[in-house]
Amino acid sequence: IDNVSLILPYLCLLDWFWYIIRCDEVAVVETDGNGRFDTSIWYLCFGDHPDLYFWVEYAIGGVWTTVYRPSIGCHTYWNYVCGSEVTIRVTDPRVAWCEPVPRVPGNHLAILGIGENIGFQQIEGPLTGAQRGLTISGGGTIPGSPFGGVLEPRVYFGEDLIGNGITHYRWSYRKIADSNNSTVSDIWHAMDRQVVRHYAYVAPDGRLKFKPYTLGPDTDPALTVTGLNLFQIQPEDPPAGSWTPQVNAHENTASAHFETHLLNGGNAYLGAGKYELKLELFNNAGTRIPFQDGAITNVQPVVAVGNAPFGTSEVDTDPAPAANLIVESGKVVAFRMIVHVDNLPCEAEIHPVKIGTVEANPCGFLNYSTTADLVTLSFKARHEHDFATFSFNINRGSVGSVEAADGRVGSPQDGYSEANGEYSKNVTAAYLLRALTPTGDSCVRAAFAETLSVDAMATNGWSRLSYLDRDGMPLAFALAPVSDLGE
Repeated sequence: IDNVSLILPYLCLLDWFWYIIRCDEVAVVETDGNGRFDTSIWYLCFGDHPDLYFWVEYAIGGVWTTVYRPSIGCHTYWNYVCGSEVTIRVTDPRVAWCEPVPRVPGNHLAILGIGENIGFQQIEGPLTGAQRGLTISGGGTIPGSPFGGVLEPRVYFGEDLIGNGITHYRWSYRKIADSNNSTVSDIWHAMDRQVVRHYAYVAPDGRLKFKPYTLGPDTDPALTVTGLNLFQIQPEDPPAGSWTPQVNAHENTASAHFETHLLNGGNAYLGAGKYELKLELFNNAGTRIPFQDGAITNVQPVVAVGNAPFGTSEVDTDPAPAANLIVESGKVVAFRMIVHVDNLPCEAEIHPVKIGTVEANPCGFLNYSTTADLVTLSFKARHEHDFATFSFNINRGSVGSVEAADGRVGSPQDGYSEANGEYSKNVTAAYLLRALTPTGDSCVRAAFAETLSVDAMATNGWSRLSYLDRDGMPLAFALAPVSDLGE
């Protein structure tokens, strides 16, 4: 038959003609929110190519219902060409249609901050000086808090980046100064902890589930350069379902995980210091893409304005400061920021009270000759690098506090002298036995309880690292006149 192609469309109408054709199920995939899907089918390179037939099911009332299953003969993609797109048109009115996704044009790159509660502008920006890399405190006039634990940089990647060939990114770090701000030499280390995003979908049994999608490190064989610890920019066409950061806000908003507690093999003392973080962009071949090459602006790096958490107000951005851009051979190739890391724990200890050189006895009693006798109060409230605050209190009987001190460790506070975290103060016995209210009476004999807490200032950007806190073991003592000894 010379003109068989002319009658082929009519053969499709003959259902009995195609009765002998069968198909085997080779894959079941779920579309994303825009109806897109993909999968891999293995076959021999030489020989017949696969013939593909599709049918579609849609969850209606929690039940997977067939909404598209045309005849095999007229709707099979014979000798499918690998990588080519297949468009399936579903006309069943029970299936929701896909609206165009609103876009924000431009190759934007916005560095928001670290974690939920530290914005970019809340980190000391100067690239020199002892305060660099600390959180801003007191208007930036006094040292703030260091970072510790797992740091999670938050970054917004513009929607046009992937379409313009910028598909991957990488965060790296290197130590630039020790805890005393003395310069050290180090190489770049790529951050390699897994980064994921969760997506909600309805399983075939009708149950709602949340599936993680791994952004990196990317092991896709399409990358021509391996071992670079590259991470995907969150794709425009994600897997089936919709992004659900509510499942785990840490995992779903982090662009990387800087595990500072593991630095130097977990030795917090050696790991303390200032670190430079670097953010680079790459294409799918593993080639680094410059932000600006002197002639063309490929990427527009900006930083969030204001303090986090950003709340319900509009968040503005400013161009990234020049000090935060890495320039090589006249090209802006990366963004950088400095963080000061300190995972050292606090120290806390309450020392026995004394009159002269005599301490309270093992039963807690301390005898005074006159109420003018000086009682020595002392305790240790220490942090190796003074990144802690303390609160010391003495309660008497059931009436409440008779003595207290608090503040930043490392300096005298509330009349207490300080030397390497050791605090000391002399008060009279009369001061501790005094009346606490205008109508109250002073005591001749009294029992007291001492408490001490030392709280670390380090933060991971979400909260203060309270596991580095230490409390002194509470002590009790009683003051009584020496005349009691003769009774």
